[in-house]
Amino acid sequence: MIPKYPPVIFGQICGVASAAFVLALTAIFFFWNPYFHSRELVMDGAIGMGVTAMLAVFAGASALSKRAGLVLLAFLLSFVPLGIYLMGTPGVFRWIGVAQIGYLLAAICLSPRSGRASKFPL
Repeated sequence: MIPKYPPVIFGQICGVASAAFVLALTAIFFFWNPYFHSRELVMDGAIGMGVTAMLAVFAGASALSKRAGLVLLAFLLSFVPLGIYLMGTPGVFRWIGVAQIGYLLAAICLSPRSGRASKFPL
């Protein structure tokens, strides 16, 4: 059976998958960082990556509840300061910025014009 609103369902899947990928890479950054030679928690980027993890949970929950405006807000708050910087770094953590672009794609698919999403932006 073909879903009635495929862009909205794709937006939910894209938002949750991007959030899960960002959370996985954040956990790798905290606990198994290949660029840090100690097994201790990396405190240099703990605040930025902690906020990124919280915004990933926020974006995933917003995508599940079909709130395009909140997913877009999570994209802007997470991608603009840290995602752009991480995309310019060599290594595995550049994929955090790439995955955060999935939030934007989810927000576009969840917008009210793409099907049965929320009528209000927030």
